[in-house]
Amino acid sequence: MSTRADRPAEASTEHVIGAMAARLTEVRGVRAVALGGSRARGTERPGSDWDLGVYYRGA
Repeated sequence: MSTRADRPAEASTEHVIGAMAARLTEVRGVRAVALGGSRARGTERPGSDWDLGVYYRGA
């Protein structure tokens, strides 16, 4: 199994997803953003999707 460092495109995607999660936490009412699915478990494969859970509490 390759590591994330071996996959530059994946590293770039991870950066984008991380930036997206950070921006989501700036939205009023968003309390947390969590990674789920195979990527959270460390069992992802090339082409696996990204599962983000957004925890929101209305104002």
